[in-house]
Amino acid sequence: MATHPSRGAAPKGAVPEPQTLGFLLLEDFTLISLASAIEPLRMANQLAGRELYRWYVMTMDGAPVRASDGMQVTPDASAHSPLRLDWLVVCGGVAPQRSVTPALLTWLQGRQRQLRRVGSVCTGSWALAQAGLLNGYDASIHWECLAAIQEAYPRTAWSTR
Repeated sequence: MATHPSRGAAPKGAVPEPQTLGFLLLEDFTLISLASAIEPLRMANQLAGRELYRWYVMTMDGAPVRASDGMQVTPDASAHSPLRLDWLVVCGGVAPQRSVTPALLTWLQGRQRQLRRVGSVCTGSWALAQAGLLNGYDASIHWECLAAIQEAYPRTAWSTR
């Protein structure tokens, strides 16, 4: 059985390439959800004694973005940087509807085809739903947004878990 080189197991004795994640920060994202997603990756690298995961913090335009607590975060890259990502994680926060722009939706729809996995933390699933990437899937969102997103995107099975 043949496997795709980027998805198959590494040859015996070879060290596999690290999984590369891009954390796309939306305006008013929650800093704690970003940290909660990155820290296990850092700890896995530390415990393994090698780089299993590598990650980049991104914004659509590469400009700094404010978290919901007011802290400004400077990204590593813009969404249009030529990064080869295995995963994309959309990081949402307060009032996710305001963070979703037509440019973001177009970018998500185009990028989704190039990625192995797309996910979100906090309310980032709002952007994924609006881009049509969650139709027919089970998804979660912060409890404060549950009723609104169930009404807006009924083709997704929503929960808070």
